[in-house]
Parts: sequence; structure tokens; C-alpha cells
Amino acid sequence: MDVRDCIERELLNDGIPKYKRNRLLAIRYYLDGTASSEISMRLGVSLRSVQRYIKEFVEVGHDHFLERRPPGNLALLSQSQKDELIQDLGESPTKFGYALTEWTPATLALYIEDKFEVIISLESCRTILRENFYENISSLRSIDSEDVEEMFKREIIQNLTEPETAVWIFGQFYVGYRAAYKTKKKYKRRRAIVLCARQYDVFNTVCHFVSPNRDKKEQWEDIINAAIKKSDQEALFFYLPKSQYTKFVASRFTHIDQKKLYIHYLPDGVSGLHYIQDVKDHILDKLNLPLKNTEEKTLGKRKQKELLSLLDKLSTN
Repeated sequence: MDVRDCIERELLNDGIPKYKRNRLLAIRYYLDGTASSEISMRLGVSLRSVQRYIKEFVEVGHDHFLERRPPGNLALLSQSQKDELIQDLGESPTKFGYALTEWTPATLALYIEDKFEVIISLESCRTILRENFYENISSLRSIDSEDVEEMFKREIIQNLTEPETAVWIFGQFYVGYRAAYKTKKKYKRRRAIVLCARQYDVFNTVCHFVSPNRDKKEQWEDIINAAIKKSDQEALFFYLPKSQYTKFVASRFTHIDQKKLYIHYLPDGVSGLHYIQDVKDHILDKLNLPLKNTEEKTLGKRKQKELLSLLDKLSTN
């Protein structure tokens, strides 16, 4: 049977999940010759997702891509284990030694493996959270951004009422462009990015210059560890910007060095740059770079060395 016919037959199933429907529709449009960007707009999904669907389809072949997959590996857990797991989901992951304060599929998968010695796929963990947990989470998206900012500040102040406690705000900013490098077809510039963590209401900072040759997830892990090492307090509240990199790292962090670590994401509408703006301005001023239109400035090797030296001083003082 033609692959298009197989896709059409699958799409006739009204009970198919939305993400699977988008996956099939993306391949149908792809086979019709539609560009990835156009598919992304039609389906309302990210271009990265469309490219991933197409890549999987091309690499695994038609038959494997369209084969009916088993309903997941939730059956690996007994009913009593499932009941115990649902009860545990009512608690914060921090109770079980994880740093992230909200359950994510990755954290849940680690917890299930540690507690029940059962390996569960991330998709199955999403199903567990979607059916038993996510629906109970209230959203702040409808709240005015100024109110969200005020709520966030009150949360920080509440955290600081405990003794031996510190709050750190994480973010990133650009300081221009690196010198152009040659690709197969043309010269290209990379943004020069600085990851920064600043202790709330204290000019105590850790800054790392992002290396384009290293995985950004590793570099986020590095700066979190650096902030932990620099903190003398016993309880640390970290607020990270929400991105694919920070989600990956935060979901796997546990309490270390006898310190209690609580990792949160910055609320929607709250920018970490707002809290580290003075660090950015200080760096640009020391390097004699323009405070505005920074991204138009190209950093030569000499400026990059000056920046690395300055970041090292900020991080060690």
C-alpha cells in the first residue's frame, strides 16, 4: 500500500493524539513537496519539530515510521506501584532528593528508575503527568506581567526569610558577535553569549563565556555548579530561564555537598536579564563596548581575551 494511503488511513482515527496527527500530517505535506517552513506554519508547530519528523521518516523508512507502536511501557509498573507513584506526585520532587521543585518527564523517569528499578520512557512519563498532575496546575498566563513580577518578588522575599538562605537569578546576554568563521558556503558570525548567575540584592556573580564548541547543556550545568560552590549558605533557591537546555539540566540535578538546592524556572513574563542587567552594563563599560546596539559590534581576539579575564574576576571576587 502507498505510504500516502497508510497516512490517510491512520488520520481517519479520531482518537489519535494531536502530536501524532501533526507528525503524520507533516510527512504527508513533505511527500507533496511542501517546504518545512510552510508545514510549520500550517500545523502551528515549531520548525525544529517538523525537521525532526522528516529526519526520522527518512532515516527509519516508511514501514518503521508508520508501524503501530505499543501503548507505552506503563504496564511495567504494578497497580500498587502506580498507586504509590500517584501519591508521590502530590509531593515536590525536592522531598525525594531532586533539586527541581516541579515534576517533569525527565525527573519522573529518574525517580521511577531509582525507586522501582524500572526504566520508563519519557513519553510514558508525560502521559502519567498529563493524566494525573498537569491538569491541577494553575496558570499565570492570564495575569498581568506587572502583577507576575510583584508575585515573583514576594516569593523571593519569602524564601529569604529562612536563615542561611540565598536566592540566585540566572540569565544570559549578548556582548556582540565573534569574528566571522568560514563555513562550506560562506562566512558566518556567531553571537558572543555570556551565561550569568547573580545573587539577589548582592553583587555576587558567576559568569561564563559560552564556547560554541561545547554542548550548551554542559555549560549550563557548569554555571549552576559554580554558583553552588560560591555560595556559603545551606539553602539555595535558583531561578533559571526556561529553555530546552535548562530543562534538561534542571530535571537531573539532585541535592549535593550537604546543601539544599531548590531549582525553579522564572515565571512567564519575568526576564532574568532584568536582574543581571547591571552585570552586563558593567562588562560592556569595562570593555569600552557600546551599551546600545551591542549585537552590531564584532569582538576580535583581543576583546575576547579581555572579556574572559573580566568574567574570571567577576566570578572569583
